[in-house]
Amino acid sequence: MLDRTQWRRIDRLASLNGILDRLLISAPEQTQDEILWRRVDSLLAKAEQLSLGQDEDRQLYAEQAVRFHQDIHSHPAIKARLDSAREQGSTYTRICADLDDAMLERMAAELDNQNTRKEAP
Repeated sequence: MLDRTQWRRIDRLASLNGILDRLLISAPEQTQDEILWRRVDSLLAKAEQLSLGQDEDRQLYAEQAVRFHQDIHSHPAIKARLDSAREQGSTYTRICADLDDAMLERMAAELDNQNTRKEAP
């Protein structure tokens, strides 16, 4: 018999497959292997914990982390959007609709710059 965690993982399979399909187009350089599958599954689980209720929202959350930066959701602008989605009952997808790749790449670069400054002696 499967436990609750195993059932949740099974429930995430459709979302996992959807993200992997999108990544084939949006990030063809990303190797599609077990490491990626596990990473995406972990991100989907994290999105569930953050109370992102829609499949599309959880998929977007995972896709942003895979494509742009593993810590993209710690960027203040993204963090505010996550908070807004949860507090206002809107969808994360709708709240992020105005973000394009260039904006997300800039946010990722800002995070990299912050990390570089923290590591500098």
